[in-house]
Amino acid sequence: MFCVTGIIFYASNFDDYRNLKVYNHGVRYGCARCRKTYLQKKTLGRHLRFDCGQSPSFTCQLCSKKFKHGYILLKHMRLTHEIFIQKLRKRQKPIK
Repeated sequence: MFCVTGIIFYASNFDDYRNLKVYNHGVRYGCARCRKTYLQKKTLGRHLRFDCGQSPSFTCQLCSKKFKHGYILLKHMRLTHEIFIQKLRKRQKPIK
C-alpha cells in the first residue's frame, strides 16, 4: 500500500487566503484557527468569510434561531416550520 501525505497550506484570515496559490493535486487548504481543511481554495475562503469566528447573520423570522448560511435557514424553514421559500433576499448592510 502506498500512502502520500498531502501538503496543507494554512490561512488565518482573508488576507492570508488571497496570497495562497491554487494547486490542482495533492494539496489541501486549511484554516489556521480551527484546523479544518478543504480540497479547494475557494471553500477555505467561504469558511473564513462566513464560518470561523463569525456570528450567524441569517435569522428565522418565526423562532429567532440564527444561521451562518442562508441555505441552512431555508432548510430549517422547510423542515421545522413546513414553509417552502425559494430564495432569500440579499443581506442588508448593517446600520451604522
